[in-house]
Amino acid sequence: MRGDFGKSGDDFCHSWADSGDGGRNTLEFKAEFQTVVDLLRQSALKDLRSSQDFCYRHPEAQLPGDVHRYGFKLETENRSYFVRCTTLRDDYFYVFAYDKAAPVLDRERPAGKESVVKQIRESKRVPKPPRKVKAPDKKKGDGER
Repeated sequence: MRGDFGKSGDDFCHSWADSGDGGRNTLEFKAEFQTVVDLLRQSALKDLRSSQDFCYRHPEAQLPGDVHRYGFKLETENRSYFVRCTTLRDDYFYVFAYDKAAPVLDRERPAGKESVVKQIRESKRVPKPPRKVKAPDKKKGDGER
């Protein structure tokens, strides 16, 4: 699902794209997806301001190399949902649903087209802090007067 908050920042405009994985767009999936979206509309996808607040409260979810987009993962028994939120007015948010039983998460992507799954995985890696380098000892007489 792709959506935005409209010009006012208070709307919830969305569109649905079925990936063509025949047979997965079941009534059970539709009901679960609606439940997930309803939950998100109470928090991160309520409106633009709520999306911004939610993102800023979770700086660890910032997608690599992008200061305006954040990735979140929701789990149900049968599916993983990846949500890409934005802090920009004229940008889209996305909700991706993946069947845990299907081998879709690691599917190859065309060059230059990173999947949101990879971006979210990368954002979870916390870099190690730089090692502190001990300053060289000053010799007596160096720079002292």
